[in-house]
Amino acid sequence: MPSLKEQMAMDIPVFFNPREFGEEMLVDGVPCLGIWDEEKDQPVKQFFGPSFDNVMGVFTMERVLYAARRDGVMMAMPLPSQELDIDDKIWTVKDAVNDGGVIKLILYRNQS
Repeated sequence: MPSLKEQMAMDIPVFFNPREFGEEMLVDGVPCLGIWDEEKDQPVKQFFGPSFDNVMGVFTMERVLYAARRDGVMMAMPLPSQELDIDDKIWTVKDAVNDGGVIKLILYRNQS
């Protein structure tokens, strides 16, 4: 009987299947499968929020993307502050974690 980690690794292709939950996308020109969290491009702070990230009308938006390579090989681990072109939108990596064979990316970008 496979361990929990082994079973989770076997289930990754099911979740990332485009006919199930996954979306085909390009991350820096590399074909990947990804699952965006349910938050849809919402500003994360109001104008003049506590951290002043939104001064002068610049709103930042933050989203989480779970990503895996289409061929099953894990994509290269992005670094904080690295910019990624995801389907022609530039996102900045806030954090990246290998979470059970899937890369969890916490991303942000400016939205004015």
